[in-house]
Amino acid sequence: MRNRFLTYTGIGIFNTILDICILFVLVAIFGQNASLNIISYSVGVASSFYLNSKITFKLPLTTNRFYKCYASSLFAILINTIVVFALLVPFGIFTTKIIAALVVLLYNYAVSVKFIFGDNNETKN
Repeated sequence: MRNRFLTYTGIGIFNTILDICILFVLVAIFGQNASLNIISYSVGVASSFYLNSKITFKLPLTTNRFYKCYASSLFAILINTIVVFALLVPFGIFTTKIIAALVVLLYNYAVSVKFIFGDNNETKN
């Protein structure tokens, strides 16, 4: 269980870096705008689903799991974006992204274990 969380966190760190890099490029092109967070975050979600399916939970990619991940990510992006909008002015976009990522990490792991990858006892420890 601990190793799975560490793997999940490592993939999350990778996806957060990917998200921030994409956000950095978008901000360089379009200027600081919190709505760009949705684009960069979405790329991170797609990468996360693929990597966690293959590496963390060692389960095949299925349409059902993808839909569960997508549904969960809608709520997660809502959480993420609310944090970004709430903290953008006092902290700036990049510090805010890190704070939002930590909040969403805890939500995403719990949902991944119980809802996305844990159905029918398919989750491997």
